[in-house]
Order: sequence, then structure tokens, then C-alpha cells
Amino acid sequence: MHNRKSVFFSLVRQILMVEKRYSVTEIAARLGMNYATLYARVSGRGFFSPEELRRLLHFVPDIRLADWLLADSAFIPATRIEKTDPALSISALDHAVQTADRALSLVKELSAGAVEEDFDPERRERIAAQLNEMERGIATLRLVLPYISANPTQLHKRLAAI
Repeated sequence: MHNRKSVFFSLVRQILMVEKRYSVTEIAARLGMNYATLYARVSGRGFFSPEELRRLLHFVPDIRLADWLLADSAFIPATRIEKTDPALSISALDHAVQTADRALSLVKELSAGAVEEDFDPERRERIAAQLNEMERGIATLRLVLPYISANPTQLHKRLAAI
């Protein structure tokens, strides 16, 4: 348990303090704490409450956090699409095309491994990562499917791009 906890804290620290994709001070404020408290939490000297975890995912929408939290569960993270987006149909269609592209990449990797008769740990790791991407893509596609327009020309152009 302790090791799993430290992996999560390391991931949060990586995203916030190493990659610096978000302002740590701003995230701390949004979580209702000061910088020192957030720093202590990501250093493993404390815990995030369930509400703080929810807000962390809201303000730091990094898929790696959702993947970690849902690992070994029956759930797969999916990206929510903003229903207020005026180009929602196009956005949904783009998700469908990205999912098809991920599937194609996975098939290529599997084929290369079969041809080379080589499924070394590095290739297995790449395949596992691609499967995770596919699972998320399919889960997201399930959410956006109702918003895909029935415009066949639009669909054809996007599918031809992959």
C-alpha cells in the first residue's frame, strides 16, 4: 500500500513540479490549501481527501492521474466532451477517427511482433500502452457517439486522413 501511495504522489509531483504544466500555487489554492500543504501531500506527508482528489482531477486533467486511480478496477477513464462546443459533431468525429488510428497502430505493432517473432518486454509495454489508449478511446467514443453528425462527406474526409 505504501509503495502504491508513493507512486501516486510521485506522479502528481511529476506533473505539477517537474513538468510544470500547471501553476502549483494556483492548484493549491483551487484545492483549498496553501503551497506548503500541497507540497507536503505530494511528498507523501499527508493524504488527499476524496473531495481534494475530485478537485485535483478537475483542475489537473491529466489522464495519467485517472489511469492510476482506476488501475486494477473494473473502470476505464474516458474524456468528457463539452456538450456546449459548437463544433461538437466534428469533435466527436475526430475522436472516432483517433480511435480508429489507435487501433491501426496497435495492429501494426502486433503484426511487426509476429513477423519478427519478437515480443520483448519493451514491445509488450508499447502494446499495453496502446491498449490503454484504445480502451480510453473506445470509452470516449461511446460518450460522443450521439453527437456525430450523419454527414457522410465529413466522415469520409476524416477517415481518409488516417
